Amino acid sequence: MSKSVTSTNLPAKRSSHRRAKAPVAQLCNENRTIVQSISPIILAFKTNFPRKTALELALRTGESVSFCEKCLIGQRQPGAAMLSALLRSDIGRTVLTALMAGSDAAWWREFSRQLELAALARQQAELQRTAEANRERLMRALAGEGAAS
Repeated sequence: MSKSVTSTNLPAKRSSHRRAKAPVAQLCNENRTIVQSISPIILAFKTNFPRKTALELALRTGESVSFCEKCLIGQRQPGAAMLSALLRSDIGRTVLTALMAGSDAAWWREFSRQLELAALARQQAELQRTAEANRERLMRALAGEGAAS
């Protein structure tokens, strides 16, 4: 017995024309804004390390250079482990300052003042050492002139 071929037992025909590619705006939904956000911490890092930035970031965080490159261009955001590693690194103060920029938290204002006072105290101590060294040189020079006359 031969089977008759009808439209009901044939596979559905595929359309011969392909769907046109939709413009990017339609794919991304016209109301949606595509913005690559770069963390203020990453921006501060770029300022401190303008050359080989991804490598510097990878060395301080233990992340891959590839992931760091993506963070630097805003395709990825640094996670908690990365931020923690940066805060514990040699540039921790810079990272914390970038993270807290614009904050009105009382503890941050007080901490910032303490950091400024500590920096001023270091500068004062350095100026004091320089002044004492200059005074000693002047005294030796004057003593040398007095002995020569």
